[in-house]
Amino acid sequence: MTSNSIQFSVIIPLYNKERYVARCIQSVLAQTRQDFEIIVVNDGSTDHGPDIVRQMTDSRIRYFHKENGGVSSARNLGAREALSGLLLFLDADDELLPHYLEAVAELAEKYPKAGAYGTACWFVKANGWIRYGGNKGPLEGKYEGIVTNFFRGGHILWYVCGVIRKEVFERVGPFDLRLTNGQDADMRFRLAVESSFAYTEDPQIIWHIGIPNSLSQAGLQSFRADKVLSNHDKYLALSLPEELKSNIREYTRRSLISALTVSSARGFPDYTRELFEDYKKRFGYGVQARLWRLVFRWPALCRVLLNRRRVGTLLGYVWYTFVRSPEWIKARRRTQE
Repeated sequence: MTSNSIQFSVIIPLYNKERYVARCIQSVLAQTRQDFEIIVVNDGSTDHGPDIVRQMTDSRIRYFHKENGGVSSARNLGAREALSGLLLFLDADDELLPHYLEAVAELAEKYPKAGAYGTACWFVKANGWIRYGGNKGPLEGKYEGIVTNFFRGGHILWYVCGVIRKEVFERVGPFDLRLTNGQDADMRFRLAVESSFAYTEDPQIIWHIGIPNSLSQAGLQSFRADKVLSNHDKYLALSLPEELKSNIREYTRRSLISALTVSSARGFPDYTRELFEDYKKRFGYGVQARLWRLVFRWPALCRVLLNRRRVGTLLGYVWYTFVRSPEWIKARRRTQE
């Protein structure tokens, strides 16, 4: 295997995921494009996950061990060791559908100036609940293309950050080691400020949520919005175009509202009050803030707001689940019959 034959470096941080890591790696090995390497970084696992990886004989799998330092340090190590120019950060409990790398390669060919690429995804809970996760807002209603409205158009690339060009990753900086949660959102934000995304609504990745030791399972105890937002503030202190600064401020406002909604819905009243004080300092205590304060006092209402995306993705779910049902869903249905 030479660096010239590798187009993708798939970086998988591993920490106590012995039940899932083989599934994750096999999903990469089953890609329709085979020009990749797999970099597994063991972040001090105490289970048998590393043994499972070391028993795999595919020469494209490269294994590294380090003392436990968190998922960001594992991802950063993998990026330093990567031989290709396209970095895919994949969690050990998630899996790619067979055409993921092919879909990203097509995006990279169509949009060579983009700094990152990704697809819509499927959310799958441990109880088998499946939801289509896509968002055309940042694409202004198109099916694929360059994201033109990242800061005001809603979330994309729910799972980590998609595929990032290595030179862009090195320019925007590594994953922030201070963050125990929210690292992905922080990286997406920095990528959006200094580069651009190309994105397709075709879901080619499965994001498993609610799995023990996964980032999606982490509670607000490990998420500190002030640390994430401090990186936003650093950009506001730079000499940037006023329109970009305005977009960053709006993104910061939306991020705070999202954090407040989650905090209230999950029952953290003290942290909700702390976040709201930060909101008032940044954006004042006008009519809009007073209305939001009433909302955040009702955890049940906040839970409804958190579920509003299900309505927005209902048509996509019906289309992909029943009209154009992917093979992986058909296969899982067959195993359940």
